[in-house]
Amino acid sequence: VNEYGYEKYILGIIGGVGAATGTVAAILVSNEKFVEWFKKLLPSPKNVQFTAFMAATCVAVTAFPKFEVYLTGYIILNIALSMNESFLNELQGKITTRENFRKIAPITQIIRRMVGFSTAFAGPALFTIYPQLPSIVGAVFSFLLWGIIVAGFMMRQKKNIEGLKAQLGDEGIRVDKNKHITVSRDSVCGSMRRLSFSEQIMMMDMMDNEAGFSKSFRGSAFIPTEI
Repeated sequence: VNEYGYEKYILGIIGGVGAATGTVAAILVSNEKFVEWFKKLLPSPKNVQFTAFMAATCVAVTAFPKFEVYLTGYIILNIALSMNESFLNELQGKITTRENFRKIAPITQIIRRMVGFSTAFAGPALFTIYPQLPSIVGAVFSFLLWGIIVAGFMMRQKKNIEGLKAQLGDEGIRVDKNKHITVSRDSVCGSMRRLSFSEQIMMMDMMDNEAGFSKSFRGSAFIPTEI
């Protein structure tokens, strides 16, 4: 209120607008046509990385001491967080076994609540030191988290390539400059097809699991796609 000179109810309305835009974004991401279009632009896990980067950037934008800029960053931040959560949940459901998902899902919720608690507790204290400090600290941690996400996916992608090469041989897998993986000479695919990130992991499960894929069956069936 003191920082921007607006009445309390105006700031409350702005908070509601931000939450509403996040809800609209979540509904939009549930639309299959939109998701298909978005994945053509940014296949998984790039969609997760992009929305995480967009969220971190918006947190940094909210540190700008101008109300219009803050408002824009806050609204886009809610959109980015909703999209990121949806894409991440989808990917997690595909590459996590059902048994592990029962453990991971509650843990992620606990971590999320703890982060929310820490933010609510530290925010006012940081604000008394410097009004933009909460956004600055939040941006630093957001970009740090984004870097960890990118590094984690890169390490997993490298593991996917090494694992598929070990099973199919150098002639059975092709990797282009964009790290797109195409497999051939495979009894599951039958012909050369490009594998999505989640399909790479599921295919490795099928070849590594001597007892069969059903033993560690993941959230979706293995169906090769073009994206």
